Amino acid sequence: MSAELFLSFHDVHWYAEHRKDIERQIQILPTFLDQKDSVYRMRGTEENGQLKWNYDVRIFFKEENIFLEVGAHPPSIEIDLKFLFDWMRSETAIFILDEDGEESKW
Repeated sequence: MSAELFLSFHDVHWYAEHRKDIERQIQILPTFLDQKDSVYRMRGTEENGQLKWNYDVRIFFKEENIFLEVGAHPPSIEIDLKFLFDWMRSETAIFILDEDGEESKW
């Protein structure tokens, strides 16, 4: 089951000023797969029998927030997303909403 997450920043100016830093953090993650335009893709490092997709997560950089489409979240993806979110929280206040507009437990 896939999930959609909307990552927003209390300080939208911080996001504008540090977007490149966020992109670099994504690129150093072990699950980082590739980037095309402003879409970053991640894939779990676990051995998979038959892949449904070429990726597990897609990250879309929008003007004022980041949209995440999570198709699967094996342990390696969970670890890397937690690392990414924790890093952002150490830099600025963020909030993550699910597709229903409810605060996510991430």
